[in-house]
Formats: sequence, structure tokens, C-alpha cells
Amino acid sequence: MPLATFGGPNPRERRVVGPSAKGSGILVSVVQAVTKRFSSHEARVAIDRVRARPRGYFAAVAMGIILATLYVNLVATPAPLPEQWGVDYRFFMEVAHRWRDGQSVYLPLQLAGPYTETTGRDMIYPPSMLFLFVPLSYLPAALWWLIPLGALAAMAWRLRPEPSTWVIFALIFAWPRTDAIIIMGNTSMWMALFVGLGLIWGWPAVLVLLKPSLAPLILAGIRRVTWLAIGMAAFIALNVPLMPLWGDYLAVIRNAGATWPPLTYSLWDVPLVLLPAVAWLGRTGREAPASRVYTG
Repeated sequence: MPLATFGGPNPRERRVVGPSAKGSGILVSVVQAVTKRFSSHEARVAIDRVRARPRGYFAAVAMGIILATLYVNLVATPAPLPEQWGVDYRFFMEVAHRWRDGQSVYLPLQLAGPYTETTGRDMIYPPSMLFLFVPLSYLPAALWWLIPLGALAAMAWRLRPEPSTWVIFALIFAWPRTDAIIIMGNTSMWMALFVGLGLIWGWPAVLVLLKPSLAPLILAGIRRVTWLAIGMAAFIALNVPLMPLWGDYLAVIRNAGATWPPLTYSLWDVPLVLLPAVAWLGRTGREAPASRVYTG
């Protein structure tokens, strides 16, 4: 389901320029105004009235968004090239096989000195990502997709989110980056799974640290802070044998200089990664808006 992701610049190659002090002040003011507006009693009443609409309303809106997205992806946009299917997955498996063959996961040119980071050639993940890459390299390729996507679907089915969240799911489906993540086999599928598991058990949220650009989402496990702390301790202990590779990782970051992807390069992936959080927040069993009495 290709969208402009394939025709435009790679989000990883974008460089984010810091806002000026004046721009930051305006942004803070806007955020404060929006927060105040949506936290007011009137806003909460309006939101609850929307949530109380019939299931068919949300089903119709969500289906309209999905059908429009499918039309754009399958009819109005050229099909992805064969080599784009699983391109990220194939690269990850190359890294895993280098490790299994006793080689460094980072290329010699990355370690030798200054170089220009190139997508699809250079390993930019920390050594801890081997905990994901290496075990999956022994399994059929299809499981790279079936495990995270199947688990996310099962999680959504188990939580039974209320109908109002169906529209949000449809918007995530329509997000231009979502189809690219799935088609190319990007690691953000797995990060979404770890966020979802973190919401349930706490400690799996630590695995979000495998992708540092999404590290703040470790907060998904904050509800079970003790288990999160235990998971963090285990994660650190497991990384001790990889300390030499961590030295290489810091070296390749330093050698890449300004061409190293910024920590914001995964922002385009956040909607899909937060999908389980949407299901969690909209899960059934919460207070039903229809039972409230509105005045005025």
C-alpha cells in the first residue's frame, strides 16, 4: 500500500532545525491554550457526547477513511517496487548474520573514520538490537511480521476498545508512514508491540530502548514501576557482554558527525507505535459516557 513515503524523502534523512526562542514561545502558548481548552468542562462534555454516538456512526466513519486510504494506495499511487518489500527486514538479517559469523555488526568504513551515514548500508542501531535480530534470524521470515502484527491484533481484540477509537485506528491506518513500516518490515512494528505489552505488564516497555529514537515511550510501563525497574536492571545486565560493541556504537556515531540521524527521525512512526495505547485508553470497562447526565 504505497503512499508518498516512497516517492518523497526518507524520514530518516530529514534534519530537524531547532526553533528560535520566539518560535518556542509561540509553540508553548499554543500547547497551553489547547490543553486548557480540552481540559475544560465544556470540552469534556462535548467529547463524551461524541463517544456516546451509536456504534454504526463510528463504523461508517472508520470504514470511509479505510476505503479512501485503500483507493489512494491501490489505485491512485504506483505499486511499490518488488525490492521495497521487506527491504528493512533483509538488512536486519544481514546484520544478524554478520554477528553470527563472528564479524562486527558495524561496517569497517563506519569504524575507520569520518563517513557519511547512508540508509540501507550502515547499521545505526545500538548493539542491544541484536536481542531482536539474532533470534528472528533463525525463524521463517514471515514471523517478522506475523508476531508483532498478530499480537497487536490480539491485544486490540482482548481490550475491546470502545467504538469511538475505531476512527483513530482508521486514521493510523491512513497515516502515510504506516504502510511503509509494514511493507519494508521496519522495527517500529516491534516497538508498537513492546509499548502494548508494557501497558499490560510493565517490564516489556524496556525493550523500546532497542530503538533509542523512541526511548521516551518506555513510560508505557510506568503503571507497574516495580516491574519496569526489574526489566531495566535485566536489560542493563544483558548488555554487559556487549560492552565492546557499545564502544563501536559510540565510535560510529562520532565518525558520522552531522550525518547521523537525529533522535527525532522516528517521529513519523509514532502514530503506529502508539496504536496499542489508543486501544488501552479506549478499552471497555471504563466509565461509559452514555450513562452520564448532561445539563445545559
